[in-house]
Amino acid sequence: MKKIDSPKFIIFDCFETIVNNDLSAWKNLFGSFIDENKWEIETEKLWKLWKSKEINFREIRTNLKDLNSNPPFKSYEKAWSDCFKKVFEELKFNANPDEFARRCVINMGKNKPYEDTSEYLNKLSRHSKIGIISNADNDFLNPVLKNIDFKFDYVLSSETAKLYKPDRRIFSIFLKENNLRGEDCWYVGDKEYDDVLGSSSVGMKPFLINRSVYNEIMEKNEYVSISNLIQLNKLITYLEVNRFTSVDNDSVGEALKRLSITKKNSILKYDGYYQKAGYLSSGAFIFNSVFSAIIVYKHYYDSKSATVFLTNVLFMGTKVADVYSTVNTKKNVFYSAYLKQKVQFNDVDPDKLIKDNFVIENMSDSEDSVSSEQGQKL
Repeated sequence: MKKIDSPKFIIFDCFETIVNNDLSAWKNLFGSFIDENKWEIETEKLWKLWKSKEINFREIRTNLKDLNSNPPFKSYEKAWSDCFKKVFEELKFNANPDEFARRCVINMGKNKPYEDTSEYLNKLSRHSKIGIISNADNDFLNPVLKNIDFKFDYVLSSETAKLYKPDRRIFSIFLKENNLRGEDCWYVGDKEYDDVLGSSSVGMKPFLINRSVYNEIMEKNEYVSISNLIQLNKLITYLEVNRFTSVDNDSVGEALKRLSITKKNSILKYDGYYQKAGYLSSGAFIFNSVFSAIIVYKHYYDSKSATVFLTNVLFMGTKVADVYSTVNTKKNVFYSAYLKQKVQFNDVDPDKLIKDNFVIENMSDSEDSVSSEQGQKL
């Protein structure tokens, strides 16, 4: 995976990403349907029966193999009404499905944002514009967004686009309207199919958020996995702080290109001294080790002295070996930068200082620059 760059725009899914979708509230609503109509059925059975119809709607609404063969767009409210109609016919209940679908829409609009949502959307907005692309009807998306203490730069619902994620066309609408490329954007959602697959199809950097996992951040093949917005803010802050820090050979090379010939030659001249110093220090260490071994053997030899001496020689030897392997490389390296990193961090590869997942690994362990604080989708 390519090194992560700071985004111009961060786009979020809504439900189970920045707003909770409370499963217990859904089951309570279905329980009230039963009580009000005096139906002889358990809440769990009615919920599962309706949910199976709703899942089927989700599965057939987007055909990624042939987007032109998608069925006609159907809003959630209309789809939910159709699901209730099938359930009522199956159970032989005499009820108006449209009324129950409308109450589901109202229920969805009552969901509350997660505790970190308002605070960290405002923090993230210091670095990037913030938007929403959500599979949702406007009648329940707009009320929940009003409960967030934040003004979004862009909001696009499936109802407005007449498309559902992961259809790449809904993401393309966003890019076109904001004059952006996919690589300019991060997309954060809670579903691999809808959010990761959809956003990555237009070149966006996908982040999969799993609210059920505590404080986890890791890089996988297709996306970065996080568990809250605090981690997302920590990552973007890390990238902003280190945006202009040239720590790998390519970055140093690009920085040198912007300098005058005189300054560039001067830097390379002094950098060559680092290489020579590396060779000298390696030679001095070998000479000192041999000379010290002779002295220890002749005048201070016992089991304890020998053990301490060999331990120190082995420890320092690994450091010097690191220095020597760096300055002795045939590649066009910037020796002073590599020596500084190599001496301090033993896990740095002199041939490739930053690996693809360097940013994630270091950011997840670092607590110095950013404060460390601290549902089921329908």
